[in-house]
Amino acid sequence: MSLTVRYNVVTMMHYMRSWKLPGLIITFIALCLGGDYILRFHLILPGFSVLERQEAEKNIDGIVDAIRREVYHFGRVAGDWAVWDDLYEYVQDGNEDFATSNFQWESLNASGIDLVFVCTLEGEIVWGGIHDPVLNEDVTLNEFSATSFSREHYLLQHGSEDYKFSGIILTERGPMLIGSHTILTSAQKGPYQGTLIMGRFLGEKTIRELAKQTRIPFVIKNQKTSTFSAGERDILDRLVHEKNLFQEVDDNLLRGYAVIPDLQKNPALLVSANLSRDIMQRGKATARLTSFFMLAAFTVIIVLSLIYEKFRKDSERALVEAKMVAEAASQAKSEFLANMSHEIRTPMNGVLGMTDLLLQAGLPDQQHKQVKTIRASGENLLHIIKEILDFSKIEAGKLDLENINFDLRSLIGSIYELFANKSDGKGLTLESGVQDDIPRIVQGDQERLRQILINLISNGIKFTDHGSVKFNAELVEQKDGGCVLRFEVRDTGIGLTPQQKKGVFDAFSQADSSTTRQYGGTGLGLTISRQLVGLMGGKLTVTSEPGLGACFEFTVHLQIPTDQETALSKYRQEQQESNPYICMYDGQVLLAEDNITNQLVAEGMLELFGCKVDLAANGRQAVEAVKKKKYDLILMDCQMPELDGYSATGEIREFEQRVGGTHIPIIALTAHTMSGDRERCLTAGMDDYLSKPLYPKQLQSVLERWLAPQIS
Repeated sequence: MSLTVRYNVVTMMHYMRSWKLPGLIITFIALCLGGDYILRFHLILPGFSVLERQEAEKNIDGIVDAIRREVYHFGRVAGDWAVWDDLYEYVQDGNEDFATSNFQWESLNASGIDLVFVCTLEGEIVWGGIHDPVLNEDVTLNEFSATSFSREHYLLQHGSEDYKFSGIILTERGPMLIGSHTILTSAQKGPYQGTLIMGRFLGEKTIRELAKQTRIPFVIKNQKTSTFSAGERDILDRLVHEKNLFQEVDDNLLRGYAVIPDLQKNPALLVSANLSRDIMQRGKATARLTSFFMLAAFTVIIVLSLIYEKFRKDSERALVEAKMVAEAASQAKSEFLANMSHEIRTPMNGVLGMTDLLLQAGLPDQQHKQVKTIRASGENLLHIIKEILDFSKIEAGKLDLENINFDLRSLIGSIYELFANKSDGKGLTLESGVQDDIPRIVQGDQERLRQILINLISNGIKFTDHGSVKFNAELVEQKDGGCVLRFEVRDTGIGLTPQQKKGVFDAFSQADSSTTRQYGGTGLGLTISRQLVGLMGGKLTVTSEPGLGACFEFTVHLQIPTDQETALSKYRQEQQESNPYICMYDGQVLLAEDNITNQLVAEGMLELFGCKVDLAANGRQAVEAVKKKKYDLILMDCQMPELDGYSATGEIREFEQRVGGTHIPIIALTAHTMSGDRERCLTAGMDDYLSKPLYPKQLQSVLERWLAPQIS
């Protein structure tokens, strides 16, 4: 070991001697408490709070949807009565036998009908009445006390023969479901003869049945007959501008509120439900478990520090044999890093594996994004661990290079594609090139060469805000079945000072501390790259000036197969055999998707299967595209600005009928996977259904059903 290294070891030992054990313990305790506070109150609990809010939103929305479905279903009941030929004739001739046979409250109440009014076109009531099933008596409601309705009454606003609507009204006896339909024949033909109005009280029995459906007990108060507290009045005022509201009752309960309007769009019903806070309880348990592990980790650190203190004293006593001690310490450090990297990678693989399972579990959108964030963070940590492991292997002399045939141009091209989006995102120009006389197939360690280039290009993009990053390869020498190649990575970034250039290849080093804070990184990338270049028989150098960018150059020695054609053919065969078979399809596909990330994912998958893809950022653009060009398939996102996927599908189907065009298969692409969502898509005119997140296997299954495979 050099005198400089020995001097640094001795200096470190003397520095560590100045530490006092009590101060060391106090420092570790402070770090432990601070770290625990940050993890609990800034990372873990806020994350679980978001999940709790999402689950609460889902539960309250489920209750509101159940009530709205009940309104819709009752409207369907009234609609079935309104298109009955006998009723149609009854309005015309007033046959009393019809009324006697069909308007019996015992059978009407059993069918869930508490109010019936049959009106002529002029609003005259041919037959009408209200019967309270709870009290088993006929009643009169102020809203229906007249013998006829004016033509301007909101229940008789006939706009067309298919006029109908349903909703909620508030009466002095409580809220009521109302359905109003024009009276037509059973063939739904006219001219319409009048209006059928039917109603049902929204009573406790109905609410209990809805609570069974949602599995969440809830309470309904109405604006007309219920008594509201001051707090509930405040909530009603706030719900005019907000969808849902939530209040913490205690550590175990969260109370959610929503408002449902009446037929005239005025706030009518206040829905409230007590929701379990199981998610937050799990969050608190997770925080406690994390605190335990953090305390254990800091305890281990203190123990290791004590062990190190003993090791330092022993090493100092043996300073007379500095060279042997230094070499042994270097070897121990490398083995320690290798072992620790391996031990850390094992649980990290478990973390990443479990996030993969979660990503395939059909999580709601927000939770899916959060799990993806966890996975991305895990992958970043795994990359750092890999760099440390590579560094320790190189120092220990245990890194072996592969010697296989590979296509240099293909390697350069794949690296270009890897960084194209990242450079575009920063507004940089990315250029690459390979000198023409370089052999197509060379022999060496392809992955380590890729690692070097990725490190250098990544740094170039990281430290460049304006201008370009260029990388290329050229032939320096070729003889005796081998060649020397020179690679250059040049950027127009912040550059390096002469002092910074001296330590740029040192381990765990960046230009300065401010650079570390701004740009991040372990400081190992260039160190590993230089040592890998050395193992390949070359040298890595840098030329740079502050503000004028940097140029990293390195050379490597590679072998050249004698028969290039045979080597190229064999290489392509190996690549083909190593890739799974992907069926290719003939088809021009229109992808209607407003989210840019989702566009990139779906477009990439479609192109992987051989499809030609056009993009539409909303439903309006999709409709216009269909009018201008013929498509074999449309992937239609359901939720888009300007015009959603359901409405866009309706316009496309209308256009096909108007021009007599071919029916284009439309595949719903939606993140909604609740019961009934598939049926809604098919009812809107779509032909098939794909749920997000989109996976290649499911996409291929749909393509198999709707597109013809390519004929090779």
